[in-house]
Amino acid sequence: MGLEPKWDSDIVLLGTGVAPLLAAARFLSEGYKVLILNPDGDFFRERSELPLDPLLTSTGEISATRLSRSLPERVTEVIRPFFPGAIETWLGNETSTGASGGTTGFKDPMAPHVRARSRFWIDSDTFSLRERNLDWPRLEELYVEASDAGLHPQILQELTAIRRFPGVNRSSREFESSYHGLWVPRICDVDVVRYQYGLLEYVRERIGGSRMVTSASQVEWIPEGVRFFDQGQYQTARISKGAICFWTPRLTRWIHGIAKKLEATIPQPGGVRVWEDWTLVSRDALDPSVVGVFEDMTVFASYEGAPKDPNGVHALRVLRPGAVVGLEQAMRIGPEQTAGGLESFRALERLCGQMLRWSAFSVRSFEARVLLEWDYRKLAQPMFRLGGELSKWNVMGGADGPLFEVAHQVRKACNVFEETLS
Repeated sequence: MGLEPKWDSDIVLLGTGVAPLLAAARFLSEGYKVLILNPDGDFFRERSELPLDPLLTSTGEISATRLSRSLPERVTEVIRPFFPGAIETWLGNETSTGASGGTTGFKDPMAPHVRARSRFWIDSDTFSLRERNLDWPRLEELYVEASDAGLHPQILQELTAIRRFPGVNRSSREFESSYHGLWVPRICDVDVVRYQYGLLEYVRERIGGSRMVTSASQVEWIPEGVRFFDQGQYQTARISKGAICFWTPRLTRWIHGIAKKLEATIPQPGGVRVWEDWTLVSRDALDPSVVGVFEDMTVFASYEGAPKDPNGVHALRVLRPGAVVGLEQAMRIGPEQTAGGLESFRALERLCGQMLRWSAFSVRSFEARVLLEWDYRKLAQPMFRLGGELSKWNVMGGADGPLFEVAHQVRKACNVFEETLS
């Protein structure tokens, strides 16, 4: 089949999720002709972006530097470029320094919000943070590091600690006095869904529907460009500048197949991790300004925008990491099938019974997310070329995970890409 001029492009972007959309927004603003190929029918079917950094030690050391990457100013600076509308900031309740949250002037209540919430690790004699490879002496060291970095941490003890945890039954009289915790204010999260769909509509309008191909299958990289199957027939497009593939679990089998064909050695993630995303129903209104960490679970009130319900927020979200599965094993079996098992419910029982002091709990929703386990310390160079006859093709790692880290990786990858064009 001959080459079809209507598909000819300066840059082809292959992938799903926010990453190819962010790259497209940038390249379109610079006048490039862009073609997006998405193997899924929905850009966000994979649900590959998290609203916050869960701060697992497997994805890099937890340090004051890493905490600073989640400050509202830095996150807003990273995700705002090329987003078509406003990005609002919610500064929460009073911080540890006593400053009142909120800003004056017009605010768009429907815009994506960057929310400043305090991150709170809690430890006791009856449970610990060992699942995160953390212990109390390490948290005390982190307290010193965070103080030196101007992050205003606090050490909370006994009842003061337990009563600040989101969802805790404050009327319970069964609390022990062995609790202690590390409190760091202004470690933020992002409205992922609002950001995703605002960006999608903007790019679709700029690029035109015909150049945003969903359900693209049988994608083949060829020296002249790319060949793919769409709407019942093969399509082929020339590429004048280059192409970027954004590596998420959906693209793993395909990338490995190409690398094997070229006999290329490519950087590898540490494996695939299943994230269990639970929403529980709280009888009492939740403190929307705190994200708690109990064992390996990240616990926080779930809402969009700024909290405004006069009755308070009652949806308690729990992110629980599953085991890391090797890439080869993940390609043979769906790792998400292991989520939501007996051990998961035992963990929720410990959270609700030992920590929150609930007599029972009710699950509103559950979702299993599959993400690649990237160590961001090893992603200083976010993109690599396949080489050989496909020297125009690049693969970007770190295209899933915390939304603001994805945006940061995309920005670095686009910079590297454009440097190769000059």
